[in-house]
Amino acid sequence: MSGVDYKKPKTTRYQTAEKGLDRLGSLSQCAGKLLTFCCGTGLQACPSRVCGPFSAVCYGALIGFVGIVCLLSAACVGGRPIHYYSINHPVVTANAANPDGPVLVVGRIATPEALEDGRIRYRSGGNEVGAYEYHRWTERPALMIQDLLVQTLRASGKYRHVQEASSAGGGDYLVRGRLYEFSEIDDPEDIRSKVSLGLELLDRKTGLVIWDHHYNRDEPVNGKTMKEVVASLDHNLQQVIADAASGIETFLSNQALRR
Repeated sequence: MSGVDYKKPKTTRYQTAEKGLDRLGSLSQCAGKLLTFCCGTGLQACPSRVCGPFSAVCYGALIGFVGIVCLLSAACVGGRPIHYYSINHPVVTANAANPDGPVLVVGRIATPEALEDGRIRYRSGGNEVGAYEYHRWTERPALMIQDLLVQTLRASGKYRHVQEASSAGGGDYLVRGRLYEFSEIDDPEDIRSKVSLGLELLDRKTGLVIWDHHYNRDEPVNGKTMKEVVASLDHNLQQVIADAASGIETFLSNQALRR
């Protein structure tokens, strides 16, 4: 979509459904007029003894016609390609693991149901929320964030091991969180990306949450194409993950000094 204003094809599932209903409504009106022509009274007021089998033939033909038009419309919409996007993992020089450092386990990142299907989300105005049907992430945002956290924490060289919660049990600390927002924000003044992520650190020995922080970051979109929106979301998320990794490292370093 390079060089094309991506705003034009933006449609929500509700707008698509409304368009479909409008088409069906128009077809119904045509059907009613044609039935009126066939019977002289219309479908609802047409007794079978007046119209006889002729009404049934008209009605059956019209239902078939409506079905064909709907199938053709669906085929036209369904033929549009879906574009997939991914988050670029930062190129960092991985430091050697610290044999005396703690073991971190990065657990599940909870997300709202709206973010589970991979469609790129947007907000417009105060209340409108929607998704791009033909622009999607290659992975669910929760998995992308978990993977980024593992790689960033591991590359710091401050820990003995950094692993995903699904790979093994144990560990000294569990990192877990919730993604609240990962979307494009449309305002009359500008377009920007927004990342809102809450994280917490659980001590596996005591079962207590010993650290938590909410990261809320906006970044402008330098353009009006979907590629530029994705680039902004990508960079925005990278910064949030870097800040989170730094925050966890600082807290655990201070924790170790107090012991």
